[in-house]
Amino acid sequence: MRRLTSLSPVPLAAAITAAAIGALLWAGLAAGPTAAHRLLAPSPCTLTPTFEHPAGAAVGEDVPLTLTLKAGCPAGAYGPLHIALLVEASEAFARNPDTGEHLRGDVQTSIKSLIERLDLPNNPWIRIGLVQYNDRSQRLCDLTNDKEEILDCVDGLSAKGETRLDTALKEAVNVLKRGRPGAGSGLREFVVLYSDGANDYTDPRTSQPLEVAAALAALNPAQQPTAGCDSVIKEADALKVENPDVIWSAVCVKCELACIRRIASTQQFIGDIANPDRLYNYYDQLANAMGASPLAQLAVTATIGADLEYVAESGSPPPAEAAPDGSRVAWKLLRTRESERIRLKVRGVRANPAAALCTAFTATFIDNRAGTGTVQIECPMIALSGGARPTNTTRPTDSPSATPEVQDTPVPTERPTVAPTEPPTDTPRSGVYLPVSFHTWPVR
Repeated sequence: MRRLTSLSPVPLAAAITAAAIGALLWAGLAAGPTAAHRLLAPSPCTLTPTFEHPAGAAVGEDVPLTLTLKAGCPAGAYGPLHIALLVEASEAFARNPDTGEHLRGDVQTSIKSLIERLDLPNNPWIRIGLVQYNDRSQRLCDLTNDKEEILDCVDGLSAKGETRLDTALKEAVNVLKRGRPGAGSGLREFVVLYSDGANDYTDPRTSQPLEVAAALAALNPAQQPTAGCDSVIKEADALKVENPDVIWSAVCVKCELACIRRIASTQQFIGDIANPDRLYNYYDQLANAMGASPLAQLAVTATIGADLEYVAESGSPPPAEAAPDGSRVAWKLLRTRESERIRLKVRGVRANPAAALCTAFTATFIDNRAGTGTVQIECPMIALSGGARPTNTTRPTDSPSATPEVQDTPVPTERPTVAPTEPPTDTPRSGVYLPVSFHTWPVR
């Protein structure tokens, strides 16, 4: 089994674009920072590469390579992060009528766990607000970075009345809107909903006469006309159109998923309070998403070493470009994560005890604030053993090599000696084709 060696992270500072472009940039900044100028500005972020590869391989053997690029930016370089917590606080939420479970304490504990993970004292660019809702929505906390203040608001969650989710969505967005003035560039906004997904308040706008609604409710409370999920979806869709950059996530509490799935921006932004272990994993993923990728774009180009070649279609993610002769391969990635991993395979073409896996490996990036950077990644070495790599020249000779074997068989020579002893027949002369052979043997 081949031993994998992992090179320690290479301490690299982000190199900036060519000096001529830099000189032109700073000359132009005197006239004011245009969008083009900002795009060429140096990024405060850096990339730290780590290579994993076998210590050695034989010529002609596939060699797996893994390059991990971890991005790092100074505190607050991504821009501010605003989070509106929207929490159900209905009477049913305080105590589940079916099981008797007290849910409010579970929800409060869960919210506090998320707040702890966001580490507000050490992340001053993160601000959190809190809205509770039952029959009506109520803002308990405007956006704040004060950890104790937001925890006090969480302790103040009440539990009464019915649940009116549709109008509560708008109030959560209003909290975010109040924090936008003066927030600066790169602002990211999240709504985190804690809910059972129901919208079960009695809708006063029902088209049914009140006496009909009352009669239905008396016969079967489940038939009582309510706003239902349709009004929630309608409100959520309208808010997403008006605020396209807001990310919607949800934590299900004894959840009806019909509404929740339509509210959350993607399915990955749905957690479940009933499974604490999975919920904490969800919180970690959510915190990573809230932290956002420091990079908006990442381009990686590898020029393979002279003693190796890129193995076609081995790249993961699939490369944007690969040279036909296997000498060069390139990737272009958008909306990258904090840590990006690229896998590929190369193949040795000649023996060399110190073969360079690449002659150049370059990563160029644009961060989320339109700053650019370039990193030249050091190419590691590998020992390639064996002679010249196998070629495909023997393949065409495989098929003809079977012909002599068929000709040496006794089948053709036996037929003339047997034929005279057999009674003559009127069978017409014809050709019999033996498998594999290209010869036709006449029957006499």
